[in-house]
Amino acid sequence: MIPRHFIMTITATIVLFHLLRFPHLILENGGGAFMLLFLIVLNGAIFPLLITERILDNKLKSIDLRSLIWIKKGGKSSLWDRPLIFIWYILRLVVLLFFLWFFLYLSGTSILYFLFFFKYLFAPEQVSDLSSMPQLNLGFLGGLLWSVGVFFVYLKSKKKFFPLFNQWILPGCFLILLFLFFKIILSLQNFEALKVLFYPDFLSLKPSSYLDAIGHGLGCLFIGVGLYRYLIIDESKLDSISVFIHLVITTLVLALITGVMALPLIHQVSDLPFGSSWVFSVLPRWLSYTEYGLYYCALFYAGIGVLSFYFSVLLIDLISGSSKMIYAAPKKSLQLNFTNFIFVLTNGLMVYILQNNLQGWSGQSLLLKLDFLLINIGLPSLAVMTIWFVFRYTSQGERSQVFSYQQIFFHSRYFFKAWSLVTLYTIPPFILFSFLLYYYFK
Repeated sequence: MIPRHFIMTITATIVLFHLLRFPHLILENGGGAFMLLFLIVLNGAIFPLLITERILDNKLKSIDLRSLIWIKKGGKSSLWDRPLIFIWYILRLVVLLFFLWFFLYLSGTSILYFLFFFKYLFAPEQVSDLSSMPQLNLGFLGGLLWSVGVFFVYLKSKKKFFPLFNQWILPGCFLILLFLFFKIILSLQNFEALKVLFYPDFLSLKPSSYLDAIGHGLGCLFIGVGLYRYLIIDESKLDSISVFIHLVITTLVLALITGVMALPLIHQVSDLPFGSSWVFSVLPRWLSYTEYGLYYCALFYAGIGVLSFYFSVLLIDLISGSSKMIYAAPKKSLQLNFTNFIFVLTNGLMVYILQNNLQGWSGQSLLLKLDFLLINIGLPSLAVMTIWFVFRYTSQGERSQVFSYQQIFFHSRYFFKAWSLVTLYTIPPFILFSFLLYYYFK
């Protein structure tokens, strides 16, 4: 049986990633053509990579990464092993840190927008619509206090926090977003823009489209599933292959739902989305035109803010668990306290920098660059290195063990052999070819 809290968390990841990025990707990459490409990438690359990450997690449970990083020449290792292992570990940590900083920025900004609309609800003169959104900023002190609050929740209430959110808060956020989805769909009058989603324009596919599809799929599933082992899930009772199939189907369904909701809305407002900016510009402007629009805006940002807050706490837990692979300080030590202080201070500083630099049109250019570096470069590079790590440091028996308790079709040696061939000889060349294609035609 699939653990409910596991599915809820990964589904929340998919919802946030689709809301922030998918309308932008669809409009710039041929609509339905990108949907077909995304379908192929999910089943042909992301699904095998989920199994790869599962094998890697099993391996990391049984070894000391510190001894692996300082591995000596001889035997199975070579001169390149030590630096490559170190690069893989640092890249993994950097990707997690940038995700953390972005979700801290997203949650802090969403709460500011919620307070902005909440204030208007009780203003003497009600505002019926907003022609442009204000530039709301936490400031350095606000960003630091927000980071301290998130870290405090993680440090003091982790055991109660995750079960509480998975049982009550996440379902509430999903209901809010589902309600707003139906509200938007029923209020739309022009569905002409949906042709973009269902009519593929293969000529609009660009070299970067392949990296977009790979990076978005990895952002939705690869990191979330692979590193979730640090939380409360008992993986010995988990049918991983069945879970991965459910998640791939869920990802595709939620992609269609997001496109159906967002594309007519963006077309009606006559604006272009850039990453997360459409959530802070196009969506509130459209909602505010409708009756009770300010209530809907307040509800939307409350839901997005809470989801992002949850992921901020989750990512701190993942970073903490990942750091312990190589670095462990005694509890209540001065060294640990100093490390935590630097960690929180850095988080606050990054929230302040992001909020000051992602406003307005100039900020959207920076947002696109950060998005490309993190998701289209960082995640595919991490995927290629993870494949190298798994096939370099696990035996065939260790790899096949992941399939031993799964459904009989996936336990067959033919499926295992097909997974091995696709993962080792198809996915890395496909990702590297996408890089070369992008830089050649750039």
